[in-house]
Amino acid sequence: MTEMDTAQAPKALIIHHLRTDPDDAATNAVAGAGFELDHRYPIEGDLLPSLDEGHALAVVHGSLADVTKHDEPGIAEEMRWIEQWWKTD
Repeated sequence: MTEMDTAQAPKALIIHHLRTDPDDAATNAVAGAGFELDHRYPIEGDLLPSLDEGHALAVVHGSLADVTKHDEPGIAEEMRWIEQWWKTD
């Protein structure tokens, strides 16, 4: 991709729960479709982007955390972000 292509590429948020190699099938498919990847690790303290940053899609990788308890660091924030993002245009 050229610099110009990257500047115009839609952004994809990739939410990870484990610090692993981000070379997985979902990430590769999104990158292959021309998206600019924005990797975040909320469990490790990464902030999630504001909703006005214009992410066209989000990929949320699974984890060992029980997301229904919301007591895992970052999970409650992540669940709120997903709910708000889902409601946007």
